[in-house]
Amino acid sequence: MAGIRDVARAAGVSVSTVSQVLNNPEFGKPQTRQRVFAAAEKLNYRPNAIARSLVRQRADTLGLVIPDLLNPVFPTVADAVERTARAAGYSLVLGTTSREPAAERQYRQLFMQNKADGVIFFAALDESNIQALLRRHVPVVLIERPMSVPGVDLVGVDNRLGGYLATRHLLEQVAATAAASPAQPLQAQSPPVAMIVGPLGGEVEQQRLAGYQRALLEAGLSGGADGKSLVVEAWDHVEEAGRQAMAELLYRLRQRGRLGHTRPEGQGQVVPLGQLHSSPPLAGVFVASDILAVGALRQLEAEGIRVPDDVLIVGFDNTLSRYTSPPLSTVAQPFVRMGETAVHLLLERISDPGRPPSQVLLEPALIIRQSSQPSTIWPTSKP
Repeated sequence: MAGIRDVARAAGVSVSTVSQVLNNPEFGKPQTRQRVFAAAEKLNYRPNAIARSLVRQRADTLGLVIPDLLNPVFPTVADAVERTARAAGYSLVLGTTSREPAAERQYRQLFMQNKADGVIFFAALDESNIQALLRRHVPVVLIERPMSVPGVDLVGVDNRLGGYLATRHLLEQVAATAAASPAQPLQAQSPPVAMIVGPLGGEVEQQRLAGYQRALLEAGLSGGADGKSLVVEAWDHVEEAGRQAMAELLYRLRQRGRLGHTRPEGQGQVVPLGQLHSSPPLAGVFVASDILAVGALRQLEAEGIRVPDDVLIVGFDNTLSRYTSPPLSTVAQPFVRMGETAVHLLLERISDPGRPPSQVLLEPALIIRQSSQPSTIWPTSKP
């Protein structure tokens, strides 16, 4: 196998000149560069990537840290990041944290030790990791979960708008059905649309909740104390948490007389929401992620509550929503654009470290499927 000395001998230049030309194509005279490239091509010379990174103080490597590979959100973005990085000549090192700060610190150390050219964090956990990388002059881009660290670029989605679009759609569906059933008027202190949301310690969850609340206010549904009880916080972003959150919501509704109890004869049947005499019953639920919505649908099915005939459901993400039964209406996040934009911002930061930080907010889009399109929510009679 040819070495750098063979290339230097064939090109009639020094070893140092070969190294400079191969690591900096602008180095030297055009004739010298041409001889070096021709010799390297003829001898099929490939410089050692690790040695070259030590000389250049660059590894042509980007890092990506995500919470896990189980929620389809994160692999979808990771795929877009990898493809965009590869097209730009960079390799990608992927790390998952399982939402454990210690794991995030380990990846921070790995990227610093291996001289990564830049790092992207999706839902970063600890801003001290961001600061440590910046002190080593390693550029950082955040996807979602903004942090109070200056000089960091951010890519996100307008979660307030997404929460608003989902809730407004549910309210419009409810209002259209209520107009056909005058016996079931909407009441300003009793929102007919509930919400299931992930842990509210995160800014993303708070933003989606704010969108939900804005839609209620615009509809003249202030909520009051009962409205607050219609927001259920799930303990994590996993399917089982969604199932438990829906069970909790149904329990709260039964405690307030807004949902039928199991029939006393013990047949395990729940009175459909459409047969309730309270006004209005729960008509819809905005579930602030698709993976939570999958669990919520499981619980509704187990309790004999039909979607969409008895209650409407809208999710958020557009990941699992096409595969549920019924197909789930949802707020689609532009995951591919998120990943591509994050890489582009990182590459811009690598080439121009002093430029002002950018914040890119992408718009979500409501996708309407069967879960929010009933023939009727409150039928006047049952066969």
